[in-house]
Amino acid sequence: MKLSEIEDLTLEMALEQAALTRFCPPDSILFSQHPDKQLEKHINKCSACRERLEMNISAWKKILESMQDLMPGEIEAEPCPGQIWTMDSALEGWDGYGRYINSPHMLLLDKVSRETFLAAQTYWDISLCSQGDVDLGRTFGFAQPWNVKHVPLRCLSRCLGQVEPVALRQTNELLRNSQAEQPGLNPQIQSFRLQEQEIFETFVLRAQNKESQVQNMVKSIMEKFSQRFKISDIRTLDMGEILAHSSFTGQAAAMAAATSEQVVANVVRHEAGMPQLVKEAAIELTSVRPGREGLLVAGRIPEEISSLQKVRVWWSEPGRPRIEAEQCTVSGHFFQAVFPDLIDPDTGSGQPKVLIYTQ
Repeated sequence: MKLSEIEDLTLEMALEQAALTRFCPPDSILFSQHPDKQLEKHINKCSACRERLEMNISAWKKILESMQDLMPGEIEAEPCPGQIWTMDSALEGWDGYGRYINSPHMLLLDKVSRETFLAAQTYWDISLCSQGDVDLGRTFGFAQPWNVKHVPLRCLSRCLGQVEPVALRQTNELLRNSQAEQPGLNPQIQSFRLQEQEIFETFVLRAQNKESQVQNMVKSIMEKFSQRFKISDIRTLDMGEILAHSSFTGQAAAMAAATSEQVVANVVRHEAGMPQLVKEAAIELTSVRPGREGLLVAGRIPEEISSLQKVRVWWSEPGRPRIEAEQCTVSGHFFQAVFPDLIDPDTGSGQPKVLIYTQ
């Protein structure tokens, strides 16, 4: 086989893998016992997912586990230029064409406002790195200076690490004159780049829509309070309790906590003493146990939520005043809340409301 033929074959395989990475659903959806119409539409089009379904699921899990060592690990850090971040997985989902848009990685370039970063999308497979791209090394692949967007800060999810300063500088230097379509570029690479731009555009639009929903909800809450309370009263309200009992994404949040072992928690951070909503997250309940000494509620917080500061928990039950746990301890990503005065809760109709504070 000639060298050119080997290069063409390598490129073709890399492009096929890119399509799988960007547009195929995760196993939790693909192997669902009750596939919806979107999944059925995807399976009819995607031979790779049909093959995955035909494989022994335990064998497939072993393949995925063997690949984990190749993926960059997560670190705890405040967002700043030069870092690689993922976007909130809550923004993932079907696009209406049988494609499941997975969360991309991005290189933070500059903080342009208090709540917004300028970021360039990245891709892991260096074999697709071409003219106008910036090689970030084996761990992070390459940056796409021709694929840059303003990303809301609260839609960042996990920090995967830091690139070398020279790579950040090169990416910023290429911003002004970089274009996806360039003369002499392989047509397949150009097609890949247009696909990459579409993915980043989709995610940023979803992030901006979510940001708008959150801001409108907060505005609505404050307007209702201003109608019911005096300004002096509003200052004494417990905004933590209000945020814990508020829903900011409606049905999307309810679907995220689809089982009896999960609840949706709001994640906030303090800025100038005022809790600011960051995102919603599905919390796994490991124990909801009434006893002689009261009610014990324990749970596990998703690993993607970093820089935990504290957790507050309330018990919410129809016909009963809300009660906040007197004690709530956090160890790693596990929490335990104790309600000593709650002797006979109705665990069938009641549920805990959880508020997570991050730094």
